[in-house]
Amino acid sequence: LGVEMDHAELEHLVADGFPFVAVGRRDVEGVPYVAIDYASGTSRLVGRAWELGHRRFAYLHVDSRGESVLDRRAGVVDELERRGGASAVRELLAIPSLGDDLERDWAAIRDSSATVVIVETAEWAERLHELAARDGVEVPRRLSMIVLSEPGRAGGTIEFTRLSPPRIALASAATSLLARILDPDDDVASDELRQTLPCPALTGVTLVAPEAAE
Repeated sequence: LGVEMDHAELEHLVADGFPFVAVGRRDVEGVPYVAIDYASGTSRLVGRAWELGHRRFAYLHVDSRGESVLDRRAGVVDELERRGGASAVRELLAIPSLGDDLERDWAAIRDSSATVVIVETAEWAERLHELAARDGVEVPRRLSMIVLSEPGRAGGTIEFTRLSPPRIALASAATSLLARILDPDDDVASDELRQTLPCPALTGVTLVAPEAAE
């Protein structure tokens, strides 16, 4: 489990024949995994924003090289390239963040004149929503928000437009695959050792047409 895994350690596990399944896509040869298709889910949400008329995007993302982070980023960039070409990508402000100074991140988002902000985590989105309210920036009328995760167990107070990763199905599929790998009587086919689940998106209430398109 984890956003990032040590590739050298994974290579050792594969080389030693140790039975395991990674939860999340891993760019290491021979690693069995069950992953979520974050790239396609993110692309759908970005495409929806584009169709509503958004052309200036800000993207507050985790400062990480983890595969799931890279997949979400690819979903953003590839969809903008598909929709508007290089000029659309140039309008994208990508802000890597550790989440330790969201005031600074919020200032960068405001300075960018973005009409929609894509936020990696629900916790950051809740805080940015509070900062927007404090500064008189109405969400979603003046600034739409897309979130690329679900709230934690405590839940959130805002019904964000967001990805809804199938966490229970992910855990179930990973456990099932590991059980099959451990079963000496089950010859798991190579194409079953890497599985990817679709990632649903929830409409929410934080994505509308920008003011200029109304």
